[in-house]
Amino acid sequence: TRGVNAVALTGDSRRALSASDDQTLKLWNLASGECLCTLEGHTSHVNAVVLTGDGGRALSGSGDLQHSNYDLHFWDLETGACLRTLTGHAGPVMAVAMTSDGRRALSGSADKTIKLWDLETGACLRTLTGHINWVTAVAMMNNGQRGLSGSQLLKLWDLETGARLGDLNGGHANRVAAITVTD
Repeated sequence: TRGVNAVALTGDSRRALSASDDQTLKLWNLASGECLCTLEGHTSHVNAVVLTGDGGRALSGSGDLQHSNYDLHFWDLETGACLRTLTGHAGPVMAVAMTSDGRRALSGSADKTIKLWDLETGACLRTLTGHINWVTAVAMMNNGQRGLSGSQLLKLWDLETGARLGDLNGGHANRVAAITVTD
């Protein structure tokens, strides 16, 4: 078997979605331990996953290379269908975050950029630059108005304008693996 790279829980903590090196995502019933479905469509390791607030949709990021770009998949968990494929990163997608309503998302990549996505249209709204290492963690806050990204440093962003609001320096000798934000 291959390694699990990321796990996301539904808001009610009844189901979990795991992302794996085996190129799949699996939706689990946590009470029974049963695998409810397997989402297939990635062609490389799946590095990151996030769920909408209602647990009905998911966004996954991977090392998939399609026409010189790396991609993300936006999934409907009721049907198991990939609703949209988002392309544009020049390196593997390492991290994803999404607004609770599932309308916008952030992705962080080995290409050292962060992209803001409109999930309804699939459009990349903006690309944020400034990291000197792979972006391995991202988070969204204030209903998608602010973003936080991590490589070795943490950077705070105004997602409406694309302006970098500041850097949180010091403390980490290596990459930031995850970011959690509280309201």
